[in-house]
Amino acid sequence: MSSEQGKLRLAVELITSVDEDRAGMPEYYSARDEFVDAGLQTALERKELETAHFAASKIDLPVNRAIARERIARFFIEAKDTQSATDELNEAVKILDAAPDGKERSQAYFSLADDFAGINIFRASEIARDGIKAANHISRPQQDPKGEFNWRLFPLAESVKRTFQQLARKDRASALNLSDAFQRQEFKIAAALGVYSVAAR
Repeated sequence: MSSEQGKLRLAVELITSVDEDRAGMPEYYSARDEFVDAGLQTALERKELETAHFAASKIDLPVNRAIARERIARFFIEAKDTQSATDELNEAVKILDAAPDGKERSQAYFSLADDFAGINIFRASEIARDGIKAANHISRPQQDPKGEFNWRLFPLAESVKRTFQQLARKDRASALNLSDAFQRQEFKIAAALGVYSVAAR
């Protein structure tokens, strides 16, 4: 192990050796995870895969850990190592399966579906369906006088649109049929926009 690699790993070990005080933090945000993710990205830039995997294993929140594995998968996609990329993406899916409900979990599924679309369109459709199920489980607050809930869903709607564009490029009819599984009208519309933005063959 090189000196720089050892320093990076030590930094990750040090920051994760102390429990994080999450008082007042949003459910899906962790300052510590953010620091470790930065270390992971540095490791990938240096092509230090062992350190990248170590950093990913130290990320606490499930959605963040899944995103970390997705980053490693993208490293392999760029290297045209399809099997390793598939393995990383499947590990990310397993992590998300155990994550708590929320828009972040759903959005992460759609991001993984995007990555799978260039590797295995059938698997991409499966993961998109997981994202739909997660979106359908997002609970609306009983009181929302300023309509902030809908605004917070916009990034997820954008992810839905992008994923359904990807799916439609491979099988437009199947993508449109899959969009019917959304329970919320705003997501149905986002999916349809994604499908219809792709020219019919």
